[in-house]
Amino acid sequence: MEQPIDNQPQDVVQIMAQIREQWQGVINAMVAACNGNTEAAAQLVPFLDQMYQKEDWRPLINTLRRILNGEREPEALLANIDDTDMLIVTDILRALGVDPRALPTLPGDEPDDDDGEMLSLQDFLGLVTQACKPDAPPGLKEQLQNATQGMLVQPDNPPELKQLARVLQAILAGDRNPDLLTLDPQLIGPVRQILDDLK
Repeated sequence: MEQPIDNQPQDVVQIMAQIREQWQGVINAMVAACNGNTEAAAQLVPFLDQMYQKEDWRPLINTLRRILNGEREPEALLANIDDTDMLIVTDILRALGVDPRALPTLPGDEPDDDDGEMLSLQDFLGLVTQACKPDAPPGLKEQLQNATQGMLVQPDNPPELKQLARVLQAILAGDRNPDLLTLDPQLIGPVRQILDDLK
């Protein structure tokens, strides 16, 4: 369900900016290695091997290795990876000269306007799932907690969005059995999926 998180584009852009900052060194090393820098390639090997030991990171590491081996097809590379991984891989492909029209538009990639891109509900919930995992990027959970708090205090937000924010705050705080019956019926399924993914 691609329902936008209204009134929250800035929070999402901040989250994306933080992920980019945390991974910028890896992104730069990947681009350098793909452009023939043997030193960068040598430095990446132990990092990728170490990260591959963590199950949650394996899809991303597999994708990065495919890029190092010369693969550049966005549709194939972006399949079966989560939202955080997609952001990292997209930045690498863009830096390597892949046609931007073949890449997904991410929050913060275009100037803000009345019809600007906003993170979909599905993508936002994907970030919540990622933040609750042991290998979440540092600071992601805190950013999402701030975002959900902003959803609560924004006076123009509808009651169902504020209730969603309360449930997401509980999940981010470690509650794995929140009361989903307080949610809009259309939101119960997507939120239950978060809990299933975190089992």
